[in-house]
Amino acid sequence: FRTADPAVLMDEDEYLQFKQLDDTVTVYRGVTSFNAENIKALSWTLDYEKAVWFAHRFDEDGKVYEAQIAKEHILAYFNSRKEQEVIVDPKHLINISEAEDMNDAFILSQ
Repeated sequence: FRTADPAVLMDEDEYLQFKQLDDTVTVYRGVTSFNAENIKALSWTLDYEKAVWFAHRFDEDGKVYEAQIAKEHILAYFNSRKEQEVIVDPKHLINISEAEDMNDAFILSQ
């Protein structure tokens, strides 16, 4: 990924979305017991709800992590499976923490 031209990796719509990302991007990663030790990984999502899905697939009680990354360290954006997946250089992830449950935050703010 590091040496590939992003325009070649993504389709036209994905590349347009990639170009429109903010300079600093919040990303999410849902982990299960299978991959809980692999938080600093290549694959993250821009969609909190998709990360929740990954954390709870296979009837797991997983966790969702949140991090920030500079756009320059995002290597690709894929959405063909409606996952809003971003491929990142994991050594540049910052502020990694367990994400707050956004559904609970919404309920409290009503």
